[in-house]
Amino acid sequence: MMSPKSVFYGTVRVFIEGRDPERLLNLCARNGIALRKLKSEEKGISFTIDLSDLEVLKTLSTKTDCQIDVMERKGINILIKRFLKRKVFAVCMVLAFLFWGLSYQCIWDIRILGNQILTKESLEEFLKEQGIHRGIMTNKVYAEKLEKSIRDSFENITWVNVRQDGMLLWINLKEKEEDLIAVEKKEDCTDLISPYDGTIVSILTRAGIPKVTKGQEVTK
Repeated sequence: MMSPKSVFYGTVRVFIEGRDPERLLNLCARNGIALRKLKSEEKGISFTIDLSDLEVLKTLSTKTDCQIDVMERKGINILIKRFLKRKVFAVCMVLAFLFWGLSYQCIWDIRILGNQILTKESLEEFLKEQGIHRGIMTNKVYAEKLEKSIRDSFENITWVNVRQDGMLLWINLKEKEEDLIAVEKKEDCTDLISPYDGTIVSILTRAGIPKVTKGQEVTK
């Protein structure tokens, strides 16, 4: 019959085989290891001992040239350890879901579309001044208010749409047509000027009439 100590700290069912298993059993008796449910097997002997005696048994087995195989572990202490491992795993899973749920309530990326004259950097700087930045809670972003603020602050913007898509904040813009035409005309009149003396290595003309050719020497 097992003692309360054995029930709490646990027992192990072991199987031993070797040249002289009987000698190992005698050494166990001399060292105070209680053998329970002793059973003769086809290739060896199986029995149950307290978990606390397992290391002593392993030491004795080396003296008798026997091999030990742990077949089963039982005990309240072992069950508690297994439960704690599962409990820690469950807690980690809960924390992961909580973090995921919290992160889903935040804006992690801001994407601006439709801007040709205004730079993305200037628009992002304006958004920061309005308190709109990556990591902000989604419930703190008011689309209609932000749309009005952008229209009032940039004269060349005629239309703006702000919408949330999960953890993304989309800002679609439309700039004045006359401003875009003016920029295109200004770009058409731009000259390419060399700050150094040199030789034209290659030239690719997409529009207009080139003033130089490949291999031609140019001055500063």
